[in-house]
Amino acid sequence: MANVQKYTRADVNGGSLTRHYERAKDEDGQYHKWGNQEIDPSRSHLNYNLAPDREKDQLAFIADRLSEVKCHKRADVNIMCSWVITAPKGLEDNEHERFFQQSFDFLCDKYGEKNVVSAWVHMDETSPHLHFAFVPVVTDKKKGHEKVSAKEALGWSEKGLHKFHREFDAHMTTVFGRDVGVLNEATKDGNKEIWELKKETAIAEAKAALEAEIRPIEGKIAHESRINRLEDGIKEKKSLFGDKSTIVITAENMTAEEAKTVLNAARDRDKMRLRRDSSIKERDEAVSAKNIAENDKNKAISKLQGIEQREAAVKTAQKEAQMKQSQADTMYQQQLNLNQLHTQAMRERDGYKTQLEAEKQKTDIIASENAILRSRLNHSQQAMTDIVKAVGMLKYDKNINGYKTLSLTKKQDRLIDGIANYGSKIARAAGRTDLAKDIDESVSINQGITTEIRALEPKQNLGWER
Repeated sequence: MANVQKYTRADVNGGSLTRHYERAKDEDGQYHKWGNQEIDPSRSHLNYNLAPDREKDQLAFIADRLSEVKCHKRADVNIMCSWVITAPKGLEDNEHERFFQQSFDFLCDKYGEKNVVSAWVHMDETSPHLHFAFVPVVTDKKKGHEKVSAKEALGWSEKGLHKFHREFDAHMTTVFGRDVGVLNEATKDGNKEIWELKKETAIAEAKAALEAEIRPIEGKIAHESRINRLEDGIKEKKSLFGDKSTIVITAENMTAEEAKTVLNAARDRDKMRLRRDSSIKERDEAVSAKNIAENDKNKAISKLQGIEQREAAVKTAQKEAQMKQSQADTMYQQQLNLNQLHTQAMRERDGYKTQLEAEKQKTDIIASENAILRSRLNHSQQAMTDIVKAVGMLKYDKNINGYKTLSLTKKQDRLIDGIANYGSKIARAAGRTDLAKDIDESVSINQGITTEIRALEPKQNLGWER
């Protein structure tokens, strides 16, 4: 009553399928067919489309919808699905329109009206039915964007298809207030493919044909049985009246009535022998026909078994292909994640490189400033040394015409030594032992003088100690 098919780009792009839905005609004026449909042109005007008016043909709508979502370009990707909903036999003719509208609403709730390609109701074939064609779009649970996946859209499993028919049956029971026959022998086990339904039909037709061939054979066998029973009757008569030659010899001893009776019995026996021979021939022919039919039946069964084995192999191959595709999708996603991580690492590396260059520029500036400060400090230390030496010349200049002053007071004398000692001390503290040594040699300060000067150093800041 309800079955679904999946179609790849190769199935859809030719246009035969969508033209069949809308009852387009070919160059010869014949309706496009998909499969072995028998179309009654006198009823084609009764067909109608429940889908919204897209203002474009079905192929153009499919192409536009695919451009809006993520869809792999592989040849095996199913870009369209189609539910075929056949009106149950439990419906009256005036209930068909309501049934198909409710079917359309039910399917739109499951797959989204924005994904519906078309929803043609065909009233011109053997049974009224709905073709609900749609693009199987779902939301990616991890990334949040829309993508094409027939497997996820249909919940493609035996459990999922059982659930669909149960939900659909419950919905129609609620709408019509009674069981309209959604669940039947074809749907109780879930969705069946078209080839499965055709196989079941072929088996039923073969069975009926064999029964039709066997039925006359069985009739002939029954007729043969009746002939055998007649033959048994003849034998009984022969035992009573003797064979034909005996009758002739003993006829003189019989009355006319007895002779007539024996003669009629002999005639009946001859007629029955002819019938028996004919029945035996017919029986042999029937047995031969039965054997031929049995042989054809065995061949048909063997062929069906071969088909079933090939179908099982195809299903196994499909499962393996789906598994490999799933693995390929996983590897593709992992590669995308690695690419994203690589891009992020490169960005962070460039950021660190920029920061490192900025820090290097700062370090170079600081080093330059330190060099300037170091140069200035060296000049200041050298100037201080020159000043200390110049002051020391007032006491220690050995040049006769130099700056040595003989009339120094005791305080001036100690002050000159104190300045020299303090300058040497500052130079050593700054790590300039060369300047300290130069000061000591210039003013000839010895350890005793240094000790004496320290004892005489003023406890207050006299303004020159900085």
